[in-house]
Amino acid sequence: MTKKVSIVVKKDTKEPAVSNFDNFDPVEFAGNVDYLSVYVASQRRSGKTIVVNDLAYKWGSGKFRNPKTGKKLKMFDECYLFSETARLSDQYKFIPRDNVYDTFDQVGEQKINEIWERNSKAIEHNRNVEKNSKKVKVPSVLIIFDDVVHLPIMRSSSVVKKLYVAGRHIHFSVITISQNVLGQTGLPNAVR
Repeated sequence: MTKKVSIVVKKDTKEPAVSNFDNFDPVEFAGNVDYLSVYVASQRRSGKTIVVNDLAYKWGSGKFRNPKTGKKLKMFDECYLFSETARLSDQYKFIPRDNVYDTFDQVGEQKINEIWERNSKAIEHNRNVEKNSKKVKVPSVLIIFDDVVHLPIMRSSSVVKKLYVAGRHIHFSVITISQNVLGQTGLPNAVR
């Protein structure tokens, strides 16, 4: 299930241009989807990282329940962050330091490909065994790109496109934070 949520704010004011939209409850939303593809775009210092940090914590900490179903949310077994500014702030404390990368480059692509291959093999294994007792766990993985969209590799990377196009099939969720949506400093059309 895909659900798009957009909030448009009037220029030079904090009032919404459209006021007749449903309240967005991230816990309820996460309880209705298995894997997420999220793109957060806004101007500098608007709170993008704070919002994503809050959403990822609520979705993956195991401390929240969907208010409608009562189901406990525990969406992510692993989380990886690619950010040029992550080590400069105290955000994303829930991500192990070994899973925080200072940029997104060929090393990051290689790491995501390794995780992708591991999950693909586990899914294939589970398709070929008949008994549940022989199935292996396929980890749910969250990838966060924060302050790296401006890098040329983000527009040319087949890994980034693959995450957005087919990631949910391999148990990946991806969140990208950017100041831009369009142009040469935004994500490729396939992602948008």
